[in-house]
Amino acid sequence: LPDIPTLKEQGFDMDSPSWFALFAPKGTPQPIVNRMADAVKQALEMPGVKEQLQVSALYPTYEDSATFGKTLKRDVEALRDVIQKEGLKTE
Repeated sequence: LPDIPTLKEQGFDMDSPSWFALFAPKGTPQPIVNRMADAVKQALEMPGVKEQLQVSALYPTYEDSATFGKTLKRDVEALRDVIQKEGLKTE
């Protein structure tokens, strides 16, 4: 959208990536979490899956649960800072 300024152009020093993630309930046994993670990683490596996602302008990358946990924490903290700075209300 050419006429809409980016976050940085509006004075926010942050990146706002979009991501999709698979979550499991707290307390899910680690072997099950690992099995789910392996299945997702394998699916994202399949050429047909990659091609189909890219048709929708989605470019998949894989992060293990520890790495994604850091990504999630960083993004939540960044959004929290913007919400507080601007005095926004969440509902």
